[in-house]
Amino acid sequence: MYRWGYLISLGFWCWGCLVKIPVLAQVPPSTPSPIASPQVAKIVTIKTGEVLRVKVDLFNLNQPIAVFLGDIDVTAKIKIEGQELVYQSNLLPLPVGEQPLTIYLTKSADNWETLATFLIKVEPAVAQSPTLPDKDSTAPGKDSTAPSSPSETAKSSDNIFTVKPKFTANLKSQLFEKRTADAGASQRPSALDLSFTGGLASKYKSGSTTIEGNFNVIGSTFLPDALRFNQLQGRASQFDLSEYIVDLTDTGNKFSIGHVCVGNHPLLFNNLCTRGLAGKVQLNDFADISVGRISTTKVVGFENILGVERSANTLTGASLGLQVMNNAADGVRLETTLFGGSRLPEAGFDVGEVVDAEESNGIGWRLTGTNDTGRWKADAGFARSTFANITANDPQLTGGLNIAPLQPVTKNAWYAETNYELLKDLPLDAKRKLSLNANLRVEQADPQFGTIGATVNADRLQTQYGLNATIAGATVQLQQTNFEDNIVNVPNLLKTKNRSTIVGLTFPLQSFLEIKSPFLPTVSYNYQQTSQLGSIAAAQNGGFNLTSQIPDLSSAIHKLGLSWDTPEIIFNYKFSSAVDDNRQLGRENADFRRINHQVSVDLKPSPQLRFNLGYNFTNSLNVEQNLTRFTNSPTIGASWDFKPDTTLAFNYNRSNDTDSRGQSSTDENGLELLLTWNFRSNFLVGGASQDENRENPGSVFLRYGRQSAQNRSGIINTDKTIDVINTGISWSF
Repeated sequence: MYRWGYLISLGFWCWGCLVKIPVLAQVPPSTPSPIASPQVAKIVTIKTGEVLRVKVDLFNLNQPIAVFLGDIDVTAKIKIEGQELVYQSNLLPLPVGEQPLTIYLTKSADNWETLATFLIKVEPAVAQSPTLPDKDSTAPGKDSTAPSSPSETAKSSDNIFTVKPKFTANLKSQLFEKRTADAGASQRPSALDLSFTGGLASKYKSGSTTIEGNFNVIGSTFLPDALRFNQLQGRASQFDLSEYIVDLTDTGNKFSIGHVCVGNHPLLFNNLCTRGLAGKVQLNDFADISVGRISTTKVVGFENILGVERSANTLTGASLGLQVMNNAADGVRLETTLFGGSRLPEAGFDVGEVVDAEESNGIGWRLTGTNDTGRWKADAGFARSTFANITANDPQLTGGLNIAPLQPVTKNAWYAETNYELLKDLPLDAKRKLSLNANLRVEQADPQFGTIGATVNADRLQTQYGLNATIAGATVQLQQTNFEDNIVNVPNLLKTKNRSTIVGLTFPLQSFLEIKSPFLPTVSYNYQQTSQLGSIAAAQNGGFNLTSQIPDLSSAIHKLGLSWDTPEIIFNYKFSSAVDDNRQLGRENADFRRINHQVSVDLKPSPQLRFNLGYNFTNSLNVEQNLTRFTNSPTIGASWDFKPDTTLAFNYNRSNDTDSRGQSSTDENGLELLLTWNFRSNFLVGGASQDENRENPGSVFLRYGRQSAQNRSGIINTDKTIDVINTGISWSF
């Protein structure tokens, strides 16, 4: 059957070459195959405090994903809005500088595929302070773009009605696969799969009343690619409803059904997005009330269409907001939140985890304020929550035994943070300016504090403060974080005190010195020092008898970067040095030292031809074992647009890992050849005139990939090699 996929792909290719489908612009290829290369890293620049948005083109973000910002998992803080991932950095800004954002498709616990990578550049905000969290969360999947075609829009003197359908189909075919014996047998050496996403966005407006709807479905002929396969396995539907949202707004009031986002209290009920009901009513000029009832776990599919059909697995919250004072900025606002809910011992459709049966309820207050100029902002909150594990609803926990129920615990948590622009655009000379802002956050959660409406670290006291400066185009960041646990000094628990210091400097020498020269680079330096010191609050009967059981660790990381950027060449060099110093008694030599060099060169001799070269070297020393590991990773790539919208790409990477004693070695090689044709065809919309048509982007690809890994470790030697040929078509209507 896979031969048909090959013939269909070649047929589209030849058709495009002969018929010359009108091409309006080059379209990035959609994700053609689970094993195709991820999207090329894009650079996203934001100011501190701004909402971070990244768009993943032509990919269904309702599949299970994980999102990492650098080495930090921020999946829980991500909202999905249509094809965008949205991360709100709140008052305390993201660290100034550069860090990668990586999006993974989590097919299973041990099978993660990189979908897209972005380079996030964070610059200090000097003209505008970081904003407070949005009080009105926008539901995912909304599309306010109204089509202009008469066939899609019906108008009268008072009413407007628009409908915009959308559909994307992906035909993926594996033509050939060859494996060595060590690589194991292939489950599907040849395959032909069709997957698709479809949706319908509509809008009706009559006077002050607006109704907007958005519905999205997903389907696949290959069952393991089904939306709920991880949850239902063989019972999963191959055609399913991924999300929907219906919004009704009228004179400041709003009611929503479907995939909604609710909650505005960081410690109690905080920006949870799943299926449910939500509403906000403006009582008068200074008071409003918001109510939401949602599923505790993420819900997709045509069952449980409202998300609240199982009362034992729902969350309910209500907030009364009062505008205490108005000014030229946001003024002062006080919110009171009531929250209650319960969870069944079931994981969401996209999460593989063991979940306890829980319930919690509580009350919280939040006060936010901004001065007239907007240079000073503050945010403070308090929550009191009663939390319990409900063993009666958790047969996995009880195992059929008669277990005494856990008693509910009522505890408190609070936080306060502020941000102030000490200097704002202070002139240094005719062109250059100086800005400086300071931030402070203190938070504490009692031991055993818990709520199923927010993620809070219990039994912790944390203080964070810092300075951010912009000096003639250069940026400086200083950040200090201190936190400790076991805040009530329970004698049979270990107490740790942790400290983290971050220094970040970025100097674009051309703008800083006001000298336009390609020989002047952008220089960056980052330093991070962390320490963890353990102690026993009461040593007697504390359960820790040896001082060697008390942790004492200090780590330091230095990073230096040089970057030259011209239209023809981009050169980057990065150096990092890391030391983990274990000072624990009896384990003073359990230290690690790492040195890393990274070099990358991007060449663009012509608009159609691009080359990239890279090299990565790491030296890692285990002091306790007196063993050093060496890793060398060269890469080379090329891209040639030999015809309009037709690209031939080549990528090769290698990773060689050895140790100083010759005990083991690993040699991995990856090769990829990818031929891609991107197009946009024009189809007439039914009933439209000849001048009114819709653009339909698509792509055809043919890919050869080879992955090999040779491992030598004593008497165990393996040689794994996999050769694959894929082809596919993606088309959006």
